[in-house]
Amino acid sequence: MKYEVNENMDIIFNKIRICMICLIYLYILNISYSISPESIFKPELKVIDFRLKTDKSLDDNKRIVLTEKRIPGINTQELPKNSKILVIEIKRNDYVKYAGNLIDTLKTDNAIQIITFYDLKKLQETIISFKPDIIFLPEMHPEIKTFLVNSPFFHTLYYYESLENPFSEDYYFSFQEEDMRVGKEAILEYKSQVDRTSYHEIAELFSKTNGEKIRANYAHAYNQGIIENGEFLNETFSIEDEINSDIPFVSISPHIDDMAIAVFGLVREKLRKTNIQDIVFTYSERGVIGYMSIEEKREIRIKEDKNAKAKLSKGLTEEIETIYLGFDFKDKSKYNQQLQKLIEHFGNNTSKEVTIILPNPKDSHPTHRQTTEMTLKALKTVSNQKDIKFNILFYQSPWSNTYNTFFVSSKNITRKKVASLSKKMVTRTIGELTADDFAGKSPNPSELGGEFTERFTRESLTPKQYIEKIEIAKLDEVLSKERLVESHSGIRINFEKNKSDLTNEEKTLGSLYAYNYLSFMYENITETQKKPPEKLKFVIANDPRPTADSLIESQWRGFQAAAKDLNIELEIIYLGILPKPIYQNAIRSFKANGGVYLTASHNPISFNGLEYSTKFKIERGFNFGGSLLNADESTELINNFSRTIELLKRGDKKIIESINSTWSNIQINKQALKDTIKSYKQFVRKKFTLNQGVKVVLDPNGGAACQIYKNILEKMGIQVIEINANIGSPQHSIEPKNFDSITEVIKKENADFGITFDYDADRAYLVLLDEKGNRRDISPQDTAYINVNITLEWCELNNLLNKKTAIIVNGPTSGRIKFLAKKYGIEIFPVEVGETNLVNMMHELRKLGYFVPIAIEGTNGGTVFFDSMCRDGILSTLSLAYGLKEFNILKYLPAYFTEQGLINNMQIPLKEFKLQLEKYFLDLFENIEFHYFEGTSHIINFSDKPLEGMIDETGGWKFILNPHDFFSPFIWLRPSKTEPNKLRIVFDSPKKEMITKLKQIFDAALKEIFQNHQNLITPNFQSEQQLKQAS
Repeated sequence: MKYEVNENMDIIFNKIRICMICLIYLYILNISYSISPESIFKPELKVIDFRLKTDKSLDDNKRIVLTEKRIPGINTQELPKNSKILVIEIKRNDYVKYAGNLIDTLKTDNAIQIITFYDLKKLQETIISFKPDIIFLPEMHPEIKTFLVNSPFFHTLYYYESLENPFSEDYYFSFQEEDMRVGKEAILEYKSQVDRTSYHEIAELFSKTNGEKIRANYAHAYNQGIIENGEFLNETFSIEDEINSDIPFVSISPHIDDMAIAVFGLVREKLRKTNIQDIVFTYSERGVIGYMSIEEKREIRIKEDKNAKAKLSKGLTEEIETIYLGFDFKDKSKYNQQLQKLIEHFGNNTSKEVTIILPNPKDSHPTHRQTTEMTLKALKTVSNQKDIKFNILFYQSPWSNTYNTFFVSSKNITRKKVASLSKKMVTRTIGELTADDFAGKSPNPSELGGEFTERFTRESLTPKQYIEKIEIAKLDEVLSKERLVESHSGIRINFEKNKSDLTNEEKTLGSLYAYNYLSFMYENITETQKKPPEKLKFVIANDPRPTADSLIESQWRGFQAAAKDLNIELEIIYLGILPKPIYQNAIRSFKANGGVYLTASHNPISFNGLEYSTKFKIERGFNFGGSLLNADESTELINNFSRTIELLKRGDKKIIESINSTWSNIQINKQALKDTIKSYKQFVRKKFTLNQGVKVVLDPNGGAACQIYKNILEKMGIQVIEINANIGSPQHSIEPKNFDSITEVIKKENADFGITFDYDADRAYLVLLDEKGNRRDISPQDTAYINVNITLEWCELNNLLNKKTAIIVNGPTSGRIKFLAKKYGIEIFPVEVGETNLVNMMHELRKLGYFVPIAIEGTNGGTVFFDSMCRDGILSTLSLAYGLKEFNILKYLPAYFTEQGLINNMQIPLKEFKLQLEKYFLDLFENIEFHYFEGTSHIINFSDKPLEGMIDETGGWKFILNPHDFFSPFIWLRPSKTEPNKLRIVFDSPKKEMITKLKQIFDAALKEIFQNHQNLITPNFQSEQQLKQAS
């Protein structure tokens, strides 16, 4: 019985608790709908001055009303006084419509300067000279915002509401009252959004604003373009014809409601003829307010979307097909997977022409920009692979910002409708200012003491230190031999896999190298001209490695800091992703004082590097510039960098402070890029003239050659099939070792040959099929030989060869090249490995009156043609196309054998190893020569003793057996510059059995030498074939 009584009492108490909760809830609800904001609470108001010294305390998340007088119960802030205010507008007097009341009020107590934006450089100069505390700028111009965010100065930014398009419109599509009415009805179906923001009213005002520009009731503005053959072209097309045809229309919606808000007029017109497909990238579940699961929110959004699209197509003959992709832009690891899904979707299209409607690439919303960037990349890939033409319409989105600052005024100087997009929206938002939490009632502007409202998004911009705290231990790790390789071929840095951002220590490395390079070039030019330059012009370009953007910023800032400290003007021409040969040609075409190309050449994708260039100059009629710094110059740069690092470790941070004070404003110079490509096309057309009918398969492997080489070759009459052309997405190793995929395409397309490029596109790997359709092994030595043969044949046909004709080869280039020297009566000049040594030797010989049409690196097939300043993959392709079609040059390949590979675990000093190896060979052979290479120097030891003074630890050296024979076998060795404790080795002979014998002799030499080092492992030889299999 006792148990039953207790149970009944628990039930009673629970009922009482429930009743009390309900009464409290009803009481609060009644208060929310009955009392004024003033009666909710009376906060103590704190007036915050806007000037620089006090503005740092302003909380950007706090909503405020700017006012001339305090308003009880509202978070108010007095207007700024004694401040410098910069107003940025897109068109003259444009700010008046959106911020005119506030700016006019501020004129009394502040210094105000107004600038009509047309140039970032001019804007930068204005900010530096005027030094504003506050900047007003339009919300729909991300270019300006990004620019200011990277400013080294403290500002308070106010983004004012703007419906003006910051882009140049190509086309306006007008529509009538009926379509506007249906559009608003459709937007109202997105109830979860309209409850927060009056998007239907925003869309109407936005449409009216555009309509006024063309004297129509309503209109939407678009920019046009075409994607064809993998390339975006700024061309227009007849939209009316597209609408009236059966050409498919595809709308791209970053969010589930974007099509209904931004392009409903065009959509309804097209639906009168054919259906439309809407590809929705994200569900936008986070836009649904309430405690629900993501799945529940997603269901609400999809249901709203289906209802809205039913409204849009109501009364029309066709419907909207919607595809929900469910992409996640926040998870960067999913990017490639999502991009591939998009490529597959567009690739399944059966039409040869499609019209795509998508957000403007400069849209103020980040998700919109990401969507457009990914879509354009997918469309370029598909148009290249499937020969589809995509007509592009970029739409403007009336995206509403999150406003946190309001100005209420009793006057309206604009004499037009106030900028606030709807009174309902303004009053609702201002209602949120009445308490720390959301207020129950939303007062209108008159309740706040005024009649007109302007609204802004306030942001306190605190400059971030580019390089913050530097930890010496971490800096030493970055500078270690395992991470950093410094050589005459450039600077190579090993970053973490798939990383894009740099650590403070990595930023330090990059920016200090850039700082020292500009300083070095300044001193060099001063010495040459006998006076310091007033201005320097540098060019920057890169291949598409993940760390490219971050490393470019380090170069940009290092250059700027050095120029500022030297008090000289600096012009930087950034060209973006570009093949290295086109970059070096740009140095010459722009007559630049230098530049840097960012690449790690054949190294894995986690590596990146800095290749600094020589300045433009003319000597003996040759236009030089763009080549790598020579050995002496690169050595001086490396030493200068090392001294700077030592000063930094001792506490001298002057250069770091200078770098931190720079303004990063990295943008591709589109006009310069266009001029660069045009100049390079003219350059290559002078080299080889081709007959029609050559068909080539190109594999750029996601590197710098994507699309651009295809375009150049097609302009020269070559039919091109391109594979693996998704920029930044390599499908095999960066240094090509597997040619199965390109071989299959050559067979399928019945192509003449295939070319695979390395990542910076300066080397071309030839892929050929034999008569039975099997891939024929063409080694890099064969490719180099073929290029020399074709070039000399071409020169002979054009009467260019003379008695002083020479070619340059690197030390390990095969002896088969002697066939061509004898055939054409030319001289061969060997140099140390490295592109810079080839180019510098070409210069030296030309000064002596030699005609030097070509230089080659036998070990990798790299070829420098004519007056190029680097290896050139496109000229290699043209050379091969010319030779294979005109002469069938393969029939004349000599029977010669070369095997190259690596010696691992070389743990004794190289100088000691070289001396002992030479002694071993001198005891074994009577007729032998030792050749030493360093830079362009080539020294031969004819004696029977090692020349100890001539041996160094960095250059290559060569053992030639029977040197007086026309064909002499050799062994060549050189310490690896990128891999510690390893030697690169080449065996070369006209007889295959001699290769085997040389390897046996070398293996025996290793064992004997290492008998005296029993605590060390004897090094082992890994052939190139073994390395490929391991890779």
